[in-house]
Amino acid sequence: MTDNVIKNPSDKKTKGLREYNENLNEVVIESMQEALIILLKEKEFAKITITDLCKKAGVSRMAFYNNFLSLEELLKSVVIEYSSKLFGGLSSPFTADVSAEWYEKLFSNIKSNADFLNVLFNAGFKHKFLNIINNILITSEDLTDKDRYPRILWTGAMCNAVICWVESGMTVPTEEFAAICYKNLRPLTKQPLKIPFVEGAAKLVASVFKPKKDKKQ
Repeated sequence: MTDNVIKNPSDKKTKGLREYNENLNEVVIESMQEALIILLKEKEFAKITITDLCKKAGVSRMAFYNNFLSLEELLKSVVIEYSSKLFGGLSSPFTADVSAEWYEKLFSNIKSNADFLNVLFNAGFKHKFLNIINNILITSEDLTDKDRYPRILWTGAMCNAVICWVESGMTVPTEEFAAICYKNLRPLTKQPLKIPFVEGAAKLVASVFKPKKDKKQ
């Protein structure tokens, strides 16, 4: 004989309450992240206080400390959130089949999130942008120096190019910028450099930010 199991109605209610609280906490975290971005537009990160943040986000200090130990940890969560938007859906550039379309998608993502990147750069966190890319692309412990250094060169050149592109207002169209980077940086992802890195980087910057020719009167 099989006993009929009667579920406790309170179980469903408890689960619903737990999900509600989790969703509510996500809203609280998003509010704090957005508040931090707004404050970074108004003042230096070092001058932002937890009181400022909570007031701007409309949350209590308890809500802050329930999720973060410090403002630095909150900033880290913001950077991680946006890095997923920048690199989400992209494979590693260090594969044999990477094409110009990979670069186009990356720069399209960057352009869509340029406002945040400008805030990050203006707040003095350009190095964090480099660290993000390094952490994403240079993660394998099996890399030999022969493989690792081309990646380091690639990330350094890519970061500087992106920073200059964003800070200059992205006047170079996305497709054109992607084509330039693909042509100049692609060799770093599949074979040793044929020219010194400094010369290659100089050509990249010069090709992207060369002065416009004066129009003939």
